[in-house]
Amino acid sequence: LLFYDAIADFAKINLKNNGKLYFEIHENYGNETLDLIESKGFSDARLIKDINGKNRIVSAQLIN
Repeated sequence: LLFYDAIADFAKINLKNNGKLYFEIHENYGNETLDLIESKGFSDARLIKDINGKNRIVSAQLIN
C-alpha cells in the first residue's frame, strides 16, 4: 500500500475541492486501501467491481 499512500498524499495537495481519486487495486487489498484513503481525509470512498465481480477499483472524493 506504499504507493497508494504516496499518491493519496500527493492528491490531497494537488486535487481541487471535490476532486476525485481512482486506484486500480489488487482484489485482495480492497478494504485496506479503503481504510488508507479514508484515514487521509477522503470521503465517499468505495470499491468498484470489475466485469468478473472482483474488487478492482477504489474511488474517493476530496472535500475541503
